[in-house]
Amino acid sequence: MLVKFHINYPTKYGQEIVLDIHKVKDVECSEIFASRKMNYVNGTWICEVPVNYNLSLKYRYRLLEANTLDVNEAGCDRVLTLPKGVQIKEELQLKGETQPDDKIQLEVRDEWRHYDDYTPFYATAFTEVLFGRNWSNKTDNGNLIVNVYALNLPDNSIVVISGNCQTLGNWESSQTKELHYQGGGLWSISLNKRDLPETIEYKFLLRSHNNEDVLYSWEEGCNRTYRNEPNQISVINHNRINISVQTPRIAGTAIPVFSIRSKDSCGIGDFGDLLKMVDFLSETSQNVLQLLPVNDTTATHSEKDSYPYNAISVFALHPLYLNLKMAGEISDNEFIENFNIEASLLNSLSEIDYIRTESLKLSYIRKLFEMNGEELLNSPEFELFYKEHSFWLAPYSIFCYLRDRYKTANFRLWPNFSTYNYQEVKLFSERDEDCKNDIKISLFVQYHLYKQLSQLKAYAANKRIIIKGDLPIGISRNSVEAWTDPSLFNFDMQAGAPPDDFSENGQNWGFPTYNWEIMKQDGYMWWRKRLEFMSHFFDAFRIDHILGFFRIWEISLKYQDGLSGSFNPSYSYNSEQLRYFNLEKISDNLLKNGLLIESPRENMRYIPKINAKKTQFYKLLKNSDQEAFDILYNHYYYHNNERLWSESGFIKLQEILSFTQMLACAEDLGMIPACVPKVLRHFRTLTLEIQRFTKEGDQKHANPSQYPYFSICTTGTHDTSTLRGWLNEVGEEEIQEELRHALEKETKTSNKREILRELLRINLDSPSFAAIFPFQDWFTLSDTLSQRDPDQERINIPADPDHIWNYRMHKTIEEVTCDNLFKNSLKTIIADSGRRSQI
Repeated sequence: MLVKFHINYPTKYGQEIVLDIHKVKDVECSEIFASRKMNYVNGTWICEVPVNYNLSLKYRYRLLEANTLDVNEAGCDRVLTLPKGVQIKEELQLKGETQPDDKIQLEVRDEWRHYDDYTPFYATAFTEVLFGRNWSNKTDNGNLIVNVYALNLPDNSIVVISGNCQTLGNWESSQTKELHYQGGGLWSISLNKRDLPETIEYKFLLRSHNNEDVLYSWEEGCNRTYRNEPNQISVINHNRINISVQTPRIAGTAIPVFSIRSKDSCGIGDFGDLLKMVDFLSETSQNVLQLLPVNDTTATHSEKDSYPYNAISVFALHPLYLNLKMAGEISDNEFIENFNIEASLLNSLSEIDYIRTESLKLSYIRKLFEMNGEELLNSPEFELFYKEHSFWLAPYSIFCYLRDRYKTANFRLWPNFSTYNYQEVKLFSERDEDCKNDIKISLFVQYHLYKQLSQLKAYAANKRIIIKGDLPIGISRNSVEAWTDPSLFNFDMQAGAPPDDFSENGQNWGFPTYNWEIMKQDGYMWWRKRLEFMSHFFDAFRIDHILGFFRIWEISLKYQDGLSGSFNPSYSYNSEQLRYFNLEKISDNLLKNGLLIESPRENMRYIPKINAKKTQFYKLLKNSDQEAFDILYNHYYYHNNERLWSESGFIKLQEILSFTQMLACAEDLGMIPACVPKVLRHFRTLTLEIQRFTKEGDQKHANPSQYPYFSICTTGTHDTSTLRGWLNEVGEEEIQEELRHALEKETKTSNKREILRELLRINLDSPSFAAIFPFQDWFTLSDTLSQRDPDQERINIPADPDHIWNYRMHKTIEEVTCDNLFKNSLKTIIADSGRRSQI
């Protein structure tokens, strides 16, 4: 079969369009992953691709221009599949003669997808959750397939088509033809070309049922046209119907899985408890449940493993989050009696006891595996799961065994297999009986975790609740990926953050930094696999420290804190350049006294240290030298690297954001380069807005009424104090002044409860698409739910690298759900803000 791709794009001189074929299934094509340059013919870019009759193909378009960055069109790879019922060979048989496959032609007519204010609405958070609907089972036979996206439609509306012929109803609304919903916001219809005129004109409409009335809304703009070519099959893909879409505003809750407490918990929150959280959110008119990372962090089997951003695998889920009873019931009465006693004791603790909880849950898992583990691993369901995920399951399960056998996750210290060799570890795992048994248990656990978290996503979507995940910026240097793919990382460096509101000495996270040049060689496949896996469980995700995709704060292994870091990528300065800044005469003293540091990547080049202007030596410099150094300092941190960082972030994000249809939400806090907001606006990536962290230099606090629509508004994060804690930190007087500013009127109250409620209301009233608050901050609506000391409700203290992440709700989710006074207060304040009213 010959597929002929068409796309209209008003290119300028020197520009051209490329067709990227990213993935082909069951297609006999010599250039499966090739990029094909298209030809410009009569205002349209055209490219022909020979493929097999059994067609399933992923592709996208890319704009090339000399001496500048390639620009991809918006969104994920396009998928070319034909609706059921379309019989290609039969439709193309002429006068009863059989057509050879290589003579069959399929034309595909696309429209370039620009990044615009519709782009976020193609995400499954909107198409499958907030505005989800059942897929159509109807099929039509035809050789003209017309597809169109209709986004954010209410339940009572469907898409219909009208046009300039009898088949399309001759422009009569009552005679329109109904399109069938294909999922993901896509509507489709198949028509027979023989029933259509030579030139077809048509428009899409929305047909809505309002009680007993039927209403029609015509799309705006000129008629759409198509010149009918009867001797081929045609697919016309329209980006969207030209009718304005709803722009919903919703509310949600953020809470780590480990912090949830239920009456059935076993010392820590689990995936089963999340089902109860979804029920609570549904009852209180909320539409988002935001979680911290849920990957396995088991490196030492101690409380040090509590840090959720230090996973030993970017794929494997945390065994502690397994809901044991959902995995299976144990019939040993004596075992269950002893188990329940210990589980009840652990569940009553105010904080998580990681060691005892892991021991208890593992005992249940091993007992359950003895009962039905082998049967499960031999089942067709597991075989399908393993076939799809073996690329990470196999190395992960072996890694876990070797970690425990050699008493460390630092594979460099292992006496054997410290350098990963697939054939060697595979042979060992097949011969060593202990290894073989432990691997089986790991696979057993990961299967159940995968199943439970997938069920959660489906359950939540049915209640129109988005599950929002978290994409950590780094990986552990003692992880499966560090072991199996060392070329992807820079192990001589540590990722961190420069000094900010969280830590005056900066932060050193200890993660190796990414070798982006190596990752780019295969199209960032490591990231593609990682994000595709996440999309099994989440419809939205937080991009942790998105600044790291533009430039990362790198710290050499010889330093402990974040003060001696530098940005990668960045331009450094040689002696000649220091002379330009009038610093060559004192450069040795600047280096000796810590105002300059050597570039970690280039010899004889230098960078101004981040805290240089706070040092005693700087204060002793004469005024002219201070001024000269200030110019150098500002040149490095605020001017010289802007274009470099802009291109760095743009190149990575335009690939990474296209890998899935999850809604991307950037954590864009900290020392933000001027280029970052511009790039995020280009991609329409949702930003993070927090009242206490202004992004405007002339404001002490941010004004929620000025937040952009495409943003997430929150009162705090896992790294901050709670709202009550912030009130104590800044003082009631300052908060009252903040309220006066935000409300543009005087708010005279000394009642802390009223102040906190007013702060919640101000944030809920913001234009932001979603207001997602920590559960602890919602508790301020109640007289009884908040703990006496707000510090007890804090999740993390970034300045403390040894902090244990063990916060648990002091009330069970069942108790919170039964508190009707609290639920009604929550529903009322959300309803008063206008959130969820449009869904």
